[in-house]
Amino acid sequence: MSDGPRIAVLGSVHMDLIARAQRLPVAGETINGDDFALGPGGKGAAQAWQCARLGAATFIIAQMGDDLFGHALAHALAEHGVDTSAVKYDTASATGVNSVLASPTDSFSILHAGAAAKLSPAAAADAVRQLLPLDALIIHLDLPLGIAVAAAEAARDAGVRVILNASPAPREPLQVVQRLMPHVSAIVLNRQEAGQFLGRVPARGDLAHAARTLGGMGPEHVLITAGAEGAVAWDGHEAYEQSAFAVPAIDKTGAGDAFLGAYAVLTAQSLELPDVLLCACAAGAMAASKPGLLDALPNLADVEAFLERQ
Repeated sequence: MSDGPRIAVLGSVHMDLIARAQRLPVAGETINGDDFALGPGGKGAAQAWQCARLGAATFIIAQMGDDLFGHALAHALAEHGVDTSAVKYDTASATGVNSVLASPTDSFSILHAGAAAKLSPAAAADAVRQLLPLDALIIHLDLPLGIAVAAAEAARDAGVRVILNASPAPREPLQVVQRLMPHVSAIVLNRQEAGQFLGRVPARGDLAHAARTLGGMGPEHVLITAGAEGAVAWDGHEAYEQSAFAVPAIDKTGAGDAFLGAYAVLTAQSLELPDVLLCACAAGAMAASKPGLLDALPNLADVEAFLERQ
């Protein structure tokens, strides 16, 4: 395992089942497909994979079913440098799956979290304590809130920075602010997710003000991404803006995960926030310019070479 910063990621890990065709079927119709892919998915998997690719000693805290998919997912993560010693296997629930139908212009999916959503808050907190020392814990909103709160409390009690990726957008943002935000060191989110906390989606020229407002809820760092409009970071005193990089947007699936992973790793290495923001935007742009999720995530050499060409 890498001797870089030690980062744990708590989140969902599921198997993606992706069928592609020239068009989507209508109700009751069967059509011939062009392609089928099966592979790891979920925010927990993607962000752990990205942190490992950027040189961090990375640990995944997750629960999967004690089944073929669960063990295959753990094996895939371990093969790519993610420590899976904190993975738990549930004999009563199946591993989560995301069934996706995609055409060149559209897609829809059915996500079943399965065993991931049944991880107990106590088990999540215990996993954090067992992995200490840690430089950062990354959490999301893709699992029941109580799981994230328990893990975040355990991390902050041990002096570990807690990074919240506020995705998917919370249905009850007040609960997140009241129960989770007191333990959060940094929050990373997009414009739409920021809008859930602010009551409105911030306009293009209003990202810095939105970041300051979110900072007033407790986090030391606030980072808001806005796709082609770039991103902004707030450090409690000053807002830093970064323009988007001009790249062909082939598949934006992993862009946010690449951005978050780069922020987590480079901040743990004590880079200044404007430099972290630059690299995180570069990582996100690179991920968006390639098809797929995990295979599109860049390593540190990729990011450095990309920035040299700009």
